[in-house]
Amino acid sequence: MPDSIFAATAATLGYLYQLRYGLLIALRKQATGINWAIAIEGADDLEVFGPRSYELRQLKHRAAGTTLTNADSDLWKTIRVWCESIASGKTDPNTTSFLLITTANVATDSIAEALTSKEDRDSGGVIERLLEVASSSTNKDNRLAYEAFKNLPEDKRRALVDNIVCVPNSPDIAAARDEVEAKFRVNLQEELLDAYVERVEGWWYERAVKCLSGEIAAIEGPEFDAFLSDLRDQFKPTNLPIDEDLLEMDDPEIDAHSNKIYVRQALLVRIGSYRLQKAIHDYLRAYAQRSRWLRDGFVVAGELKKYERRLQEEWALIFHRWCDEMGQDAADEKRLKIAQEVYAWAQEASIDPIRRDCTEPFVIRGSLHMLADNQRIGWHPDYARLLREVLEPSGAAGAAT
Repeated sequence: MPDSIFAATAATLGYLYQLRYGLLIALRKQATGINWAIAIEGADDLEVFGPRSYELRQLKHRAAGTTLTNADSDLWKTIRVWCESIASGKTDPNTTSFLLITTANVATDSIAEALTSKEDRDSGGVIERLLEVASSSTNKDNRLAYEAFKNLPEDKRRALVDNIVCVPNSPDIAAARDEVEAKFRVNLQEELLDAYVERVEGWWYERAVKCLSGEIAAIEGPEFDAFLSDLRDQFKPTNLPIDEDLLEMDDPEIDAHSNKIYVRQALLVRIGSYRLQKAIHDYLRAYAQRSRWLRDGFVVAGELKKYERRLQEEWALIFHRWCDEMGQDAADEKRLKIAQEVYAWAQEASIDPIRRDCTEPFVIRGSLHMLADNQRIGWHPDYARLLREVLEPSGAAGAAT
């Protein structure tokens, strides 16, 4: 692999690790309460706020077998970031915990090893060793870091070293995923675990992007707690998860779907463009959500078939009641009125949901449009004949895409 590609891959892995490790920290914090917040790429890779604590965390994802030595760039780049933040007045070293999280080992009797625990720490001795490296090392990549440490006032340098903790052998990106899964495994069916964690990570990454773009300052404990509570409810046996990206799906372009049978069915009712767009929206969301339920093992095909049969039976009662009241010799205007009544029922139907607590309206409306797309139901009293007249010349098909 060319060096440039390897570097790009390593950088991407580092960013992903930063996001996943941030989620892991959030879950650890969540176990003790919700009074916390995590900023991503704020004052550091991760900036962790607690009720009585403030942490800056630098994350280093290294290849297996890597060892952190006294002149290692990971150590000194981290020290440089902290020194410059302290020198600028942005960070108070007396009230801040500085954590270097690395997947690497630390060399025996190294500076990094001396920083793994605050207990019985000889901060003065550590400072002397750091200054010795800064003065004698020929590593040009670390030159600015060496200068930043040497130029830091003595009292601030001491406070910094007092509050540094190096955490070696931290879980790598795969092990971090395993630990995230372990947080949820006890309360979930094993076959649903991947789908659950994917949704947790998806929510976290979406919030992280907003944090990185400056849209929000930090991801806060209360909002994370509310999300997890809602997700737990969606994974109960009486419910099904509704994915946020489908709820926020942009309105589709009508022309891109104009040949679909369910759209032709809606046009027979002569609804306006706004309602037609919403019909397409409901169809697309229901189709996508149901596909995900099947893929992730939330439902089996048999459950969806039973649900569709129930929808079709409810439709038949309404449809044939209106047709009976209309009479066979009703004028076209009357037939159109009946079609509009049946369609209005479909948009407002209070049919039992697929599961008791899965009450998102687009699932019902979109599923009815899916049945209409297969011509198992229709809105106009003469929908079968009218569709034949429209479809046969063009050979249009109703398969979903």
